[in-house]
Amino acid sequence: MQGKYIDGEQTNPMIFYGDNDNEMNPSEYGGHEYRYMPEYSPPKATLTICLIIITGAVWAAIMAYSFLKGIDFNEGLYIFGAKENLSIMQGQYWRFLTPIFLHASFTHLLVNSYSLYWVGSVTEKLYGHMKFLVIYLAAGIFGNILSFIFSPNPGVGASGSIFGLLGALLYFGIENPELFRRYFGHNIIITIAINVVYGFVHKGIDNYAHLGGLLGGFLASGIVKLRGTHHRWLKRPVFIILTLLVLGASLTYGFSNVQNTIILKVEQLDGLLQKGSYKEVDKIGKEILSANFKDDHIRLRTLWALVISSASQSKYSEAFEYADQIIELDAPRGRYMKGLLYVDTGNISAAKKELEEAKKLEPGLAEAVDKVLKEL
Repeated sequence: MQGKYIDGEQTNPMIFYGDNDNEMNPSEYGGHEYRYMPEYSPPKATLTICLIIITGAVWAAIMAYSFLKGIDFNEGLYIFGAKENLSIMQGQYWRFLTPIFLHASFTHLLVNSYSLYWVGSVTEKLYGHMKFLVIYLAAGIFGNILSFIFSPNPGVGASGSIFGLLGALLYFGIENPELFRRYFGHNIIITIAINVVYGFVHKGIDNYAHLGGLLGGFLASGIVKLRGTHHRWLKRPVFIILTLLVLGASLTYGFSNVQNTIILKVEQLDGLLQKGSYKEVDKIGKEILSANFKDDHIRLRTLWALVISSASQSKYSEAFEYADQIIELDAPRGRYMKGLLYVDTGNISAAKKELEEAKKLEPGLAEAVDKVLKEL
C-alpha cells in the first residue's frame, strides 16, 4: 500500500475547562435547563471507555496480523479498512466507517484516546449512551466522506469523530446558550479554532476529516436531540432534511469530481500496460497530465506509464521528455528510468552515468542498478 496514513493525528481536541468554583444553582435556571448539566445525575461514560478499549484492541490486532503475515503495518491498515479513495470508488463503501477505529501509530492512538476520553466523557454524560454513539459514528462517517472528496491520500483515525463530539457540544450551546457560556465559556470554540488552524498550517493532517466530523456531529446532534427543544428552526425534521441534502450532495460530488475520476484513470493505466494497449495508455495518460492535478504520486505513476508506453512504441524522444519530468518529482527513479532508456537506445556510457547517479541518490536502488550494469 502506497502513501502515509493521515488524519489529524497531531491535534488534541481537548476541552480546557474554566474555573469550576462557581457551582450552578438549579433554582436559578429552572428544572428544565438544569437537567442538561452533567452534574445532574449523569450517566457514567462507560461507552467512551469501551470505544477507547476497542480502538486499542484493533491497533494491537493489526500489529499482530502484520507481524505474523510479514507485511508492512500500512498494508495491514489497508486490509482492515483504511479510507482509500480508489477502493471506495470501486464499491468498498464500508471504508467510510472502518477508519474510525484504525490508527497509524501508537502515538496517534494515544493522542486520540486521550482526546476521546475528555471530550467523550462530557458528551456522553450530556446526551446519554446511545445518542452519544450515534453522534460519534455519524461524525466519523461524515469526516471520511469529506476527506474522500478533497484528499486523495489514505486516511485513518478517530479525530473526525472527536471533532464531531465538539460539534455536539456546539449544538448544546445553541439550544442552551446561557448554560454553555457558564459551563464551557469560550473553551470549545477556541479549541476548535486552534486545531483547525493547526491542521491547515501543518502538512500530514487531514483537516477535511476534522471539518466533516464537526459538521456531521452537529447535524447528528440535531437529529438525536436533547429533550425539551423549543426553537422553531431546531426541530428534528429540519435536521433530518438538511443531513440528507448534505449527504446526498457530498457523495454525488465525491464520486464524480476530478480528483477521484483521475484516480480511477490512473488505475486503468496499469491494466492497459499489461495488455499492451499503448495507444490507450498515451491517450489516458495525457488526459491525466492535462488536468494539472496537484498530486505527485499520481503524476509519477502516470509519467512512469507514459515512459514505458512511449519506449514500447519506439517513441524515445517522448519517453526521454517524460523521464525528465519524473526527475523533477523523484530524481533517483527518474535517473534510473532515463538510464534504462539509454540502454534501449544503445548509449551505454550515458546509461551507466544515469544509473550510477540513481544509485548514489537512492541506495535502495543499488540492487536493481547493479543488475542492469552487469548485463551491459
